[in-house]
Amino acid sequence: MSISKSAWLQDGSDDVFRGFIYKLLSLSSLLLQSREWFAGYIGVSGPQYSMMMIVAETDGATVGQIATTLDVSGSFVTTELGKLQRRQIVVKRPNVSDARSTLIALTDLGHRLLLDLGPLRLEVNDMMYGSLTDAQVKQLTAIVDTLHADAARTLHMLNSPEYRDLVAPSNKGGVDSQSAPHTSVS
Repeated sequence: MSISKSAWLQDGSDDVFRGFIYKLLSLSSLLLQSREWFAGYIGVSGPQYSMMMIVAETDGATVGQIATTLDVSGSFVTTELGKLQRRQIVVKRPNVSDARSTLIALTDLGHRLLLDLGPLRLEVNDMMYGSLTDAQVKQLTAIVDTLHADAARTLHMLNSPEYRDLVAPSNKGGVDSQSAPHTSVS
């Protein structure tokens, strides 16, 4: 058994839960593949594309906001934005209201790249999400928000000193625990 919550159990089996996890992982892979296709179309990496979209959607985006939205480190965002800046896709300017941060904006080239992608992205998103009704969209959004909050709380627990260095008893000195970092919760 991998879960004890009755809502996930059927006839004493966790098959429903396991199937759900596998479908979520598969969906995640499909979404990432779509993102990579979008990114390749405009000549950037997947994470860079996501950052460009956040910058386009956020008036006065900061490295911290982008990092929080994508759940990645600020140093990763800074590195990727540096690459976009060298290609003149984004520009950084001082944040007059907070000297500790920098505001990120798309350049004209950055805007043009996203405008070029727009019609294809619209077609793909309409196909990918078009089967959902209004009620399903609201319900799915609420469910994903709840799962995201629960997953973040759970990962915080797993990264706490109490759990961080745990290793399976059968893994003591056998399998290299460093080759499989503790990053997945399922």
